[in-house]
Amino acid sequence: MTFQIDESLHWTDHYVEHGMARIKNALPSSCCDTAVAAIQKALGTDLPPSQWACPPLEPNAPERLRTVSVFEHQEREDHGQPELQAVLDTIYDQPEIRDIIDTMFGSPDHWDGSRPYQLFIRLFDPNAKQVLSEPHVDFVNVRIPVIGNWFYFQVSLVKTEPFSGNISIYPGLHKIVQKRLIEQPNWWYGSSPKQKQEWNEMIAGIEPFEFVADPGDVLLFSHLAGHAGNASAATGRSPRVAMQCQAIRKDWPSKIDATDPNLTPWQRSLAHNGSIDLGCDEGKLQADAYRQRQDREAAAKA
Repeated sequence: MTFQIDESLHWTDHYVEHGMARIKNALPSSCCDTAVAAIQKALGTDLPPSQWACPPLEPNAPERLRTVSVFEHQEREDHGQPELQAVLDTIYDQPEIRDIIDTMFGSPDHWDGSRPYQLFIRLFDPNAKQVLSEPHVDFVNVRIPVIGNWFYFQVSLVKTEPFSGNISIYPGLHKIVQKRLIEQPNWWYGSSPKQKQEWNEMIAGIEPFEFVADPGDVLLFSHLAGHAGNASAATGRSPRVAMQCQAIRKDWPSKIDATDPNLTPWQRSLAHNGSIDLGCDEGKLQADAYRQRQDREAAAKA
């Protein structure tokens, strides 16, 4: 069984309750077509995405553009394609995206204006199985923010099928993870047997939602939501071609008043476990935690 979107809820209420929301046709198809054309140019192919597959796209394409993973986790500064970057940056300029960000944060004044993204391309793999991967959170062996100052949104640039390598989300897990962090501030998501057992207990019984999308569909999810990338094994060979973006607030709150009737959707999603007062600068705390992890990793290699 997989989770079904509750169509009776407005997308903001769906995000609050489940830590995720899908917005159908959030972007016009013409915007997606422009982005896909720019990606094709960067890849050196005029083949449609449904014909992109592993092994190489075209025999004469540059080697780094012919592998399955080349764009799988590419930050906007890293892919070495300024023309492509210029096109993908405009996703944040679309009025529909701005409206989503302003609605989540309650005002245009709260968005910091940054445009981080990763371009995810997961090509059809004939050896892959049609299964969904186990979820994770994006904080491995490091402190997990209780509040944070952002949310993620993923924009599908193409039409996908079940098992197209789509992202999957574990709805409602944001409440469980946050509750654990409040009760055990030093709890980490990690790979030790004890940590794996705790994680498996937390996700037990939660049905995943697979983001099977049309061009322009948008998936929003919390930084506390368990999620996973999946193998591309769709019957019609359609790949995932999506941008994962991050809407970031100018400030990093240290408290949430659960009794405030004027909380924004983003704040409401973080108030399920009652009012929170961290009594510290969580942004600085998180930056220190990342530096400490880097030091540990460097010491382990020494």
